[in-house]
Amino acid sequence: MEKTKLIALLRTFSPEEMKGLTKFVHSPLYNKHEQLQRFTGLLAKAHPDFSSTKVRKQHIYQSLYPGAPYRDGRMRELIAYELRLVENYLVKRQLEKDPYVRQQLLLEGLREKGESKHFEQKVQQIRKKWSGNIFRDEQYYYNRYLLENEVDEYDMYHGRRSRNDNLQPKVDNLDVFYLSAKLKASCEMINRENIVSRQYEYTLLDELMRYIGDQYERFKDIPAIVLYYQVLLTLREPQQEAHYNTLKVLLDRHNQQFQPEEAHALYAYALNYCVKKINAGNDVYLEEIFRLYKALLENGILMYDGHLPEYYYKNIVSAGCRLKQYDWTYQFIQQYKAGLLEEVRANAHTYNLAAFYFETKAYDKAIELLLGVEFTDIFYDLGAKTMLLKIYFEEEEDEPLFSLIEAFRIYLKRNKKVSDNQRKAYANMIKLANKIYRQKLKQGLTARLSPAKRQVQLIREIRATEPVANSAWLLEKVADIKA
Repeated sequence: MEKTKLIALLRTFSPEEMKGLTKFVHSPLYNKHEQLQRFTGLLAKAHPDFSSTKVRKQHIYQSLYPGAPYRDGRMRELIAYELRLVENYLVKRQLEKDPYVRQQLLLEGLREKGESKHFEQKVQQIRKKWSGNIFRDEQYYYNRYLLENEVDEYDMYHGRRSRNDNLQPKVDNLDVFYLSAKLKASCEMINRENIVSRQYEYTLLDELMRYIGDQYERFKDIPAIVLYYQVLLTLREPQQEAHYNTLKVLLDRHNQQFQPEEAHALYAYALNYCVKKINAGNDVYLEEIFRLYKALLENGILMYDGHLPEYYYKNIVSAGCRLKQYDWTYQFIQQYKAGLLEEVRANAHTYNLAAFYFETKAYDKAIELLLGVEFTDIFYDLGAKTMLLKIYFEEEEDEPLFSLIEAFRIYLKRNKKVSDNQRKAYANMIKLANKIYRQKLKQGLTARLSPAKRQVQLIREIRATEPVANSAWLLEKVADIKA
């Protein structure tokens, strides 16, 4: 039974959800079969591992029907009924999470029952509640459309066709929902085309973009439209930097009108725009990235369930150090350490504090941190070894550097957690770093080449080597070689 859809689904349940399922199954409103209640109890005891011995069909059957001969058909029926109960429990949980769906279903029921007074009171309650809702995302306009549509259906049902007070808002909310959803989906289509090799059809997008541009005054106060419209402009016309400037103004103005997850996604488009500009050689956008990160932190948008993702922690430290915002960056490292997930906290904090000390040239403190912790994450481990290599290189510590290069080479060869691409990139890096350092020490030089020609030769080799990690740093070290 461990390979059934039922067990696969229950493996995703938290302990709290299993308790909720047990209560649900024992409620006579949802289930009156004692055998299913007992079956659920057995499954709860086997949660979360559901080992083969605990959920073997014959074992479960004997617990439910002691002494009776095993009947596979009956057992399959029990599993099917139990799966249906689990699905119904999930539906109930989703309804509890989304009050708008519950309200919509209630209005439908009241309309069908012809409860006019109750129906109209409930509509007023819903509208009053929405007036205090700060969010203005596509879901808000969809829910408004459903409400106005329900009221329109109610009027039609009761012969009030002449009273069309809500027909216009019904259509207006539908238009805003469609436009915002269409623009949002189009942004994601362009984004995915940049990640996976797939081409999408952008039906009506050009026409809608022209329409919104022509009617901008009408839509300027609807963030669900103007923000995604502006994102699309940055994606379709990245050379027009004015599009990005308008986008960041809109983000600062409207970020609180979206759920944190969607606000984060909108900021991600701005961040990606800046990254592409930096990769194209426009370092001015590094300050823009730093500004965006600070805005995300100040508005609480970067946090997920109260925790800061470690990659943002690292990116913010990197940006702060590159801009030499050292005081702010140090405070950030210490302040947001507690916001990291416990399982990554030690590695992430140690690595990023070491990176801070490296950038501020406090090499002794960086070395102490890097050698004092065993990094469990492969990315931190590779980064830590690279940082040590750079420190020994900068400090001209010949013996530690050559020893590390050899240990790094063996590590790459033997560690199975390192991907093939990573293995090649870092192997090429240490090979080139070794060559550059020996050139720097005047070892292994080709006498017939002048220092300038030696630099050109190394630069060509670095640029011709793919993949190679930290190529910019390697090129910088070549430029530092003196005659």
